[in-house]
Amino acid sequence: MQRGGTVRAIIVHGYSAHTGKHWFPWLDDELANRGHEVHRVVLPSPDEPDSGAWEAELARAIGPVDDETVLIGHSLGCLSLLRHLDALGGGWRLGGLVLVAGFLGTLPGLPELDACIGQGQGQGQGLDATALGARVRHAAVIHSDDDEIVPPELSAQLAEALGARDITVPGGGHFLEDELPEALAEVLAAAAQEAQ
Repeated sequence: MQRGGTVRAIIVHGYSAHTGKHWFPWLDDELANRGHEVHRVVLPSPDEPDSGAWEAELARAIGPVDDETVLIGHSLGCLSLLRHLDALGGGWRLGGLVLVAGFLGTLPGLPELDACIGQGQGQGQGLDATALGARVRHAAVIHSDDDEIVPPELSAQLAEALGARDITVPGGGHFLEDELPEALAEVLAAAAQEAQ
């Protein structure tokens, strides 16, 4: 496999998670072993998320983005990344955006997150996913066909709005496993495009 260029990859967890859970450490190791710079962002109070606090931490941890930056989010972390990008000023461009079980609106099974999702520029009414997608060289939304937390149709709608690759993983659930090869493949695809 051709390695392509190196990127700065930033992994963002979701609700009730942390940087050592799920596939985040595995993806970090896989990318670091290939020479990429990897950061896992620790978001405050993941069991009681506040969109303002999460957005402030993302702004601090991510800093400026460019063609050599790939952002990877999971679930509520995807919405937080989109809000972060929406708040950036200037003519920024992003090398890659890989959203796993991403969504824009409220989640029917998690009404306790409605306040967080509705805060800031979240629900789609203030966030132009199409305009954001146009600034991203390689975008992918990965979802399963049996996610009981984020309905698959919400992820498919997000992919369409962003103009992103829409990748369905049969039987993937909410992607709480220790590995996610599909996310690795999409980050490497973004890195390969950066090298061209």
